[in-house]
Amino acid sequence: MSADRSASILPLLAILAFIAGWLAVQGFREAPVDETVDAVERPRYHLEGARWQRYDASGALVFEATAGGIDYFDDESMTLTAIDLVTRGARGSWRLEAPHGSVPAGEKRVLLGPDVDVHGEPRQRPDIDIDTPTLWVNWEARTISTDDPVVATTPGRQLKAGGMRADWDAERVEFLGQVEARYAAP
Repeated sequence: MSADRSASILPLLAILAFIAGWLAVQGFREAPVDETVDAVERPRYHLEGARWQRYDASGALVFEATAGGIDYFDDESMTLTAIDLVTRGARGSWRLEAPHGSVPAGEKRVLLGPDVDVHGEPRQRPDIDIDTPTLWVNWEARTISTDDPVVATTPGRQLKAGGMRADWDAERVEFLGQVEARYAAP
């Protein structure tokens, strides 16, 4: 090989070596992580066998719940599993059981469902049992409600309706939509 030809190939080889080295270094760098996707998919906290108690501004217990699991996210939303929630009213209470629940971001209520078992224990009236696919529990307004069909049972009566609204104490229940009642003879 002639000296002129070697001199012209050396700069080309140097450029190729530089490109190969640069590509090798780039291959070892971590790919950028999209933190917005990561925050949505994974909770900030995960609790198992959790007990959740909510108090009002005066320190009175509003409700207490147990959950098989609670996932708490950065946007302050939550998902819950195996929920057993009891309202603490002045004149009665509700016991609400559901396999799942969720608290939307920025909300003061939890959506239970599917297949919610509701048991009301008012102090001055007979107990009431209600089955419904979903149920909103609003701890700030101190109400429970659903726009889904409900089946309510008290001693000697069964009622079907298109939805319901009730107070925190299980004393006032308003059935909505097409209401159908059946009474058993005394």
